[in-house]
Amino acid sequence: MRMVNRVAAVHLYALPVECVFEEEHLARTPCAVRAEAKGRFFLIGLSDLAREAGLKPNMTQSEGQARLADLQVRSRNVAREVERLHAAAELLMAFGPHVEVGAPNLLWVEIGRGRRALAHRLGREADEEAVAKAIIETFRKAGHRVTVAIGPDPSTTRTFTQHLARQRWAAAESKPRPLRRRQRARGSAKKERPKKPTKGPDFVVVPEHQTATMLGRLPLEALLWTDKLEDPDGRTRAQLQDAASSLRLLGVQDVARLASLPAAQVASRLGDAGALLARRAIGDDDRPLRPFLPSERLIESFELDGATEDLEPVLFILRRLFSRLEARLDARQLATTEVRLHFTIEPGLTEAIDPHQPKAKTSRRQTTVVLGLARPTKKAKTMLAVAREKLDGRLPGAVWAVEAEAETPSRDRGAQLDLFNAYARKVEDVGELIGRLQAALGPQSVFSPRLEDTHRPEAAWSLAAFDIERALAEPVTIKPKARSSPAPAVPALQRAERILYALPAVDDSLSVTGERTAPPAGDEPKKDALETLVRAERPWPKPLPRRQEDEPLPPLPPRPLALFEPPEPASVLKSTGLDEGVLVWRGRRHHLVAMTGSERLEAEWWTSRPVDRDYTVAEVADGRRLWLYVEPGGDAFVHGVFD
Repeated sequence: MRMVNRVAAVHLYALPVECVFEEEHLARTPCAVRAEAKGRFFLIGLSDLAREAGLKPNMTQSEGQARLADLQVRSRNVAREVERLHAAAELLMAFGPHVEVGAPNLLWVEIGRGRRALAHRLGREADEEAVAKAIIETFRKAGHRVTVAIGPDPSTTRTFTQHLARQRWAAAESKPRPLRRRQRARGSAKKERPKKPTKGPDFVVVPEHQTATMLGRLPLEALLWTDKLEDPDGRTRAQLQDAASSLRLLGVQDVARLASLPAAQVASRLGDAGALLARRAIGDDDRPLRPFLPSERLIESFELDGATEDLEPVLFILRRLFSRLEARLDARQLATTEVRLHFTIEPGLTEAIDPHQPKAKTSRRQTTVVLGLARPTKKAKTMLAVAREKLDGRLPGAVWAVEAEAETPSRDRGAQLDLFNAYARKVEDVGELIGRLQAALGPQSVFSPRLEDTHRPEAAWSLAAFDIERALAEPVTIKPKARSSPAPAVPALQRAERILYALPAVDDSLSVTGERTAPPAGDEPKKDALETLVRAERPWPKPLPRRQEDEPLPPLPPRPLALFEPPEPASVLKSTGLDEGVLVWRGRRHHLVAMTGSERLEAEWWTSRPVDRDYTVAEVADGRRLWLYVEPGGDAFVHGVFD
């Protein structure tokens, strides 16, 4: 199978607006982003509602607010745009390993050589249309509106994806606006309004052998773009616009007419700009992708418009940040065991001011909350549940900004799937439960006991992390050993009848000794004969020999669950050994009622602290049962208390 070079271009056409406004805000209010140039503010990014109201890019802020009174304008955040663009590039790594970032709002990914991996990831046939829809859906969940073009090279796909964005803008700008009150008074409202323009497509797929045909349908303006890395001052773009103006004077209005002209003649008349337009018109401007290296830190941040001390708005923001972290972790095939929440807070009014501290320019400060996860996970639902348990009623102050960072990323082990149970879902649900318990009760509140190879009681087990997969795994079925028990007493007559009638009749061919035969058929056995037969040794069936491994295990000596570390000293008074007397423990005298369960431990003689103890269970007058031991020197210690 021949590997075809196929590239998907993603154009984040609303990135400047998405970086300073939230999605819910953009859906209900006209918004714009401004940038300063020569002492004046210009609108460089507009929401769909602002374009529908008639505003256009590069319009001054004063003109835009004069046309639309409720227009909300904020300054452009270039650093935030770069951060979100790189985070979006990590999402594309789920569709191919080779990703390129093109400033200010373009991304590319090579998908031709990873078709099988895409088919496995998408769970269906990975045709290019399905890949384009999956990319759009992935970016929609991350809060981005994009156009996607799939073609043979980066330049061709950029031409198509930017043309799709222009079509969307034109559709929004041509949307019929509501008539003014004065026009309704004149009766203009009775006239038939123009139909609402249809929404343009979000993606386009350029087949391998139809590149020139599909390029020919585009207007000449679709080729007038430059890369900011190669043209930082915009000189090449100005030359392309001048060349396009000259071509329009010659009657060349679309790419098909430009492609029909001899490329050498166009280059000689229009120079390097004309040669570049001629190559783009036929799709002959291929280049390799510049590799993108993702950041080692996985951070998502959000800044609020105003401080809040309520938990629900903070959790709403965290839900969005965790969803972005989940998408980035999924693209890297990683999971995290710890999430750090960095809050920029304003101290509450009840917090005292230290007069000895120097006065700062602002009262805001940074604080960090650590969310420990029970197992490596990338699920935003699990992170949010742990955050809700950790922050419930314990917000550090009025929150101005939130930053979520995924710490200690590891390979995503996933869970073994099964056709007949929900093991993977159970693992995630139990992981969420353990994380919530640790957040509420402390990181050491949930653990698994682990047996140690020692006879010392205080070191017989240790704490280990709770292994969710092992706890949910189906236990190995072990056939229990048969335990010997005394047979119930059976009268001799019943035993004889059982022997004679439960077994087959014995004739000369089946006899074992040849001395006994079965009684005649139809005759009732006599009592004397039965007793004689019972007293006689039975040669068949022969009894099975008893083996040591089949014998039941002896009961273990009593051990309490609550041990003292270290053992508490005590003394026994008025005693002959440890049979009776008075126990002095914790400064009080306790009368001994009974002493049971003697046990001797002699172990670890090869170490510097050998064990040589005589244990016993001491029951005192108040009903408590203490685990007491005496060393060879006569010193007594209380090692534990029975429940």
